[in-house]
Parts: sequence; structure tokens; C-alpha cells
Amino acid sequence: MRKPKTLLVTVIFFAVIIFTSCQKEPSPVEPNQTSLPKFSLPEGATLVSATFNVNILVASNQNINIHRITNPWEEMLVTWNNFGGSFSPTIEATFNASATGWTSVDVTNLVASWLNGTYPNYGLLLDQVDKTWPRTEYDTREYDFSANASYLEICYSLNGSAVCDTTRNIGDTYIYQLNPDENNGYKGEMYTGWGYYNDLEKQALVKFDLGFTPPPPQVQCETAYAYGGNAATCFFNLSPINANNWGWTNYISEGSYKWPIYAGAGQCDISKGTLVGNLSVEYFAGTVTITYELDPGFELGDTHVWVGTTPLPLKKGKYTTAPGQFNHNFKNPVVVNGLSGKIYIAAHAGVCWDVK
Repeated sequence: MRKPKTLLVTVIFFAVIIFTSCQKEPSPVEPNQTSLPKFSLPEGATLVSATFNVNILVASNQNINIHRITNPWEEMLVTWNNFGGSFSPTIEATFNASATGWTSVDVTNLVASWLNGTYPNYGLLLDQVDKTWPRTEYDTREYDFSANASYLEICYSLNGSAVCDTTRNIGDTYIYQLNPDENNGYKGEMYTGWGYYNDLEKQALVKFDLGFTPPPPQVQCETAYAYGGNAATCFFNLSPINANNWGWTNYISEGSYKWPIYAGAGQCDISKGTLVGNLSVEYFAGTVTITYELDPGFELGDTHVWVGTTPLPLKKGKYTTAPGQFNHNFKNPVVVNGLSGKIYIAAHAGVCWDVK
């Protein structure tokens, strides 16, 4: 935290000592300011490298992950709640906040994905690896904008020459789990991590103007189930049943299994589905471990797993195909102990991918 300067004023006539605090106020930067530097890769240029540079005000010796933000956000409006975890789980880079001052982190792959239109440019998120204290404090563009704002240095080759340009951020702030509806856009610092032992998480957001924001790719999302081959029974073949949802339940003995996961395979017809990955099942000594392993390009959403001695949960004497009624939800991997003999496993997930 920035340390205030203290001014001691002695008022002789009243013999009163007055302490006043003189703290530097931020210089607000309007969100629509047009004089901010922009960057566009010149025609015919080849990207060589890109680094993210941020000024650390208070070091924590914590590891900080950088993620790609996946949805638009506004510096003066974003909060923990309305941001809603809009970042890719893929870690683009990691650095250790071990010292104050400028820190440079390689983000070449991330910037390349923005410049070539693979992903829309919504900026990057800083997230502390250990959800604990102490926190890290960073400078923002609200203080001495030209000197202290985080920036990208982008180097490229053009006509045989090496060129490096810098572009400072056009928005930076932090979101705070403890005050989930609070916006911190005009504050002069941003944070990651916890401020004290029972504080909650903070994440820093930064975005840059690279001259354009390509339209986001079309996203397709489908329901998906693991198909255990000879061990699988389509829900339609169970009786009595309370709905006509498709999917499979798989009946197995102890052993090791690898089952394909199909999305959008209506009527249990795998020829209509998309293979999105595999489900790993390890069942030994009364313990089963179930792990979703998606192929590159597919993102895992909510997971619902049924493990039991009946093909599916029973509700009012009928098998229910509603994944929300399964007994192990929103976990990956799923580990269940105390089992014996043959068991049924039904593994559902929501899966999304970009359609180009």
C-alpha cells in the first residue's frame, strides 16, 4: 500500500498540534480517452516476441498466473460478480512477485492469438496460485499514467529489420471476492491474493488496444457422455424411466478403463456425435477414480457423475436421467471409496468448443 506523507502543523496561538495526511490522488483516465497508444502489427511483419511489463509496488514472493480473459469488461463497471470468472483456465505465463519494481513476463503466444484472430482481445487476468496471504500490489494507470501503467513490448521483424514497440494498457483494475459488487476502476493500485490470513481472493485485470478486436469465434456447446462400449447401456433401454434423455450408464468390475466421450450423440448414436476426449476410470480395492480428459480445443463445463449399484438414481420407483440427480457433481476427478463388486458409472458433462 502506498505510504502517506505526514505533515505536522503547529498552531501557536491555540497550542494545538494538528496532524494531516497528504496522499497523492489518482489522475482519473476516462475510459473512452482517444489519445492512448495503439498497436497494430504492420502488414508483412512477423511477430517475434511479446512481453507483459508490470510495476510491483509490494512484493509477496507469490507465484502469479496469467490467463486470457474471455469476455468484454469495462474498467469502471467490472466487479467480481459481473465478471463471473470470465477467463480461460489455460495458464499463459507465470511469474514470481519476489521483488518490487518492473517485472517482465513473456506472453508471445497470447498476443499472437490476439493478432491473428484466434481469440478476441479482451486482455489478461493475474491470479495468485496460492489462495492465501500475503497479497501482491501493482501500479495502475491512474498514477502518473505515462510512467507507471503496465504495458506490452511487442517485437517483430519487417523487411529484414528488427523493431520493438510498446503499448500501454487502456484499462486496469482488480476484482475482490469479499466485496463482489464493488468496482475498483479508479483506484491507484491493483492486487492479487489475500491481504491477511482470513481475507478473500483478488484478481487483477488489464487490457490493451492492439488496433482491433477480432470478432469472437462461434461457440458450440453440447451435452456429452462417456461411452463404455460393451459395458454401456443406452438410457432408452432402461425401464422404468422418467424421461427420454440420451446417454449411457456403464456396468463394470474392478479394473482400468479408458472410454471415449461423445458430445451431441442424440439417441445414443455415436455417428452423430463429436468425440471430445476420454474418461479414465481406475477401479481397484473398493475405490474408483474417474477423470475427464478432454482433447485440445474443447472446454469442460459442469460435470455430473453417477456411481452406484443401480444403473441410474431411482426417483419414485423410476430411473432418472437428469444429470443434476447424480451423486457426484462438479468435480474432476471424482473419487469414491467403500465400493465392492460390480458398479454402474454414468458420466455427463457440458462441453464447448470454437466453430471456425
